[in-house]
Amino acid sequence: MIKLIGLDDTDLSTAIRNLSPLYYKGIRVENELLDGTTHLQIIGDPQPYRVFEVLVTESQAAKLSEIHMTGEKAKLIVDDKYYTGFTTQPSWERITPRYRNQNRIWYTSSITLSITEEGSI
Repeated sequence: MIKLIGLDDTDLSTAIRNLSPLYYKGIRVENELLDGTTHLQIIGDPQPYRVFEVLVTESQAAKLSEIHMTGEKAKLIVDDKYYTGFTTQPSWERITPRYRNQNRIWYTSSITLSITEEGSI
């Protein structure tokens, strides 16, 4: 089971696909010295993150956009592990035609979750 939820356990996704493995980002400075050797400097601790595509309804899209703008955290559940962190700004793409029923309108976006906490369920 893979899903994205809010910290209040509200469902923020209908489906998730293309889930990446853990990536790490940080500040890495590499310089070549006068004698030809390389000096590598790592500043701070690497920040883990995961990238995935999320499929949502219109109400879930609105909630995910709100969570990003207010700086709230979201929780990604992957099988028996969870990852809590901040999301990037979603860029929504509509994938269904217009329906009167709001629950039949689907959007998708690529999301990056910067992980601040992880653990087992």
